[in-house]
Amino acid sequence: MQVLTITSDLEQSRQVINDNGYFFPVLTDSKAALAKKMKVLYIHRTFVVDAQGIIRAVYIGYHEDMIDILTQQINRWKKDEE
Repeated sequence: MQVLTITSDLEQSRQVINDNGYFFPVLTDSKAALAKKMKVLYIHRTFVVDAQGIIRAVYIGYHEDMIDILTQQINRWKKDEE
């Protein structure tokens, strides 16, 4: 699984990631090209993409407990794959 955050404000996103110890990459999309292609209507969205490139989940908005939400969801998927 890969988690990707798309943002128009890289510095703010870096601060949130650093402050919370998150481990996922951030893509800056200042001209909204990728957001338009993916039909993203709201920023902040977090995508969980599996090894085949399939979007498995999309989280809209900022969640203080995002790391816990993602960890629990990914662990459920791993268990289901066993």
